Amino acid sequence: MGVLLDALTETCAPVNEMRRLALDFRQLFRDGNAQRLDWWLAQATSCGLPDIQTLATSLNRERDALLAAITLPWSNGPTEGVVKRSSSSSVRCTGADRLRRSANVPCSQADPLHGISGRTAKPG
Repeated sequence: MGVLLDALTETCAPVNEMRRLALDFRQLFRDGNAQRLDWWLAQATSCGLPDIQTLATSLNRERDALLAAITLPWSNGPTEGVVKRSSSSSVRCTGADRLRRSANVPCSQADPLHGISGRTAKPG
């Protein structure tokens, strides 16, 4: 733990409590321990820290989704690839705007690997 965090947790009880709750919440997911969720929500609701209490109230409203997130297997692997590809094509499209405008080619007609295809005549 860093020197500043050590000093804060030793001298400031609210920071220490917030850190403890955050680490306990992380552990729920690491262990997949849905049985401790209600215990954690009760601890957070009664901790005396308004921001943590608000978070606990919001999480309690979404308890079913939270239980699913804790217990069900998940992976964002395939999603990550799709997001990366779509954002890459978006960047390519945006990066070549000036060239397409001068050639009067909409983004959908641009071939990102070989430059612009399907040139159309400029209106004249």
